[in-house]
Amino acid sequence: MLVVEVANGRSLVWGAEAVQALRERLGVGGRTVGSLPRGPRQNSRLGLPLLLMPEEARLLAEIGAVTLVSAPRPDPRQHSLALASFKRQQEQGFQEQSALVAEARETRRQEFLEKIAEGQAAKKQKLEPDSGTSESQEASGNQAAGENEASASQASGEHEEAGDPLRFHAHYIAQCWAPGDPIPLQDLVSAGRLGTSVKKTLLLCSPQPDGKVVYTSLQWASLQ
Repeated sequence: MLVVEVANGRSLVWGAEAVQALRERLGVGGRTVGSLPRGPRQNSRLGLPLLLMPEEARLLAEIGAVTLVSAPRPDPRQHSLALASFKRQQEQGFQEQSALVAEARETRRQEFLEKIAEGQAAKKQKLEPDSGTSESQEASGNQAAGENEASASQASGEHEEAGDPLRFHAHYIAQCWAPGDPIPLQDLVSAGRLGTSVKKTLLLCSPQPDGKVVYTSLQWASLQ
């Protein structure tokens, strides 16, 4: 037995199988009046429910092909309770998601700080045999640049402003070369283009035998 819902004087068929049975077995076409899920903002093609004319619904009921049921009227009190329950669940979900987001942000922050510390240690170990200078001389060179040394994912290193490395952006991409080491032209061009594309200046650092550090800044002028 097919079910036809009567609401506000309109006879509606909601099931796709019921609509198919009405059209194929009983020859009742009706008219679709619902919007399509993938095209809700158009009315050239419509979908379920199927709207029957009053005469069609009455005839189908008289021959026993369908059962007419009345849609219950919504209770305003039940609606208010349901709305209040929905708002409580929405607020609870928001609080839970906020806690998860804060936890994930703190986890990423700790991971980033660990990477920075690892990069600082690795660069320090790399600079000591190349420069032949002591730790105090290296610190004085960094002080002359006026910036703290931090690891970078974009190049061999960055000099960042003093303070929390998560709150400040680097002004330079620093590369350290011994005074007599040849610099491959391809590496120099790549680093210069990278620095300019991210709005930073390429800084070549060369420690000298007297403990001083010579700085050379390069910018890719054609990309400015």
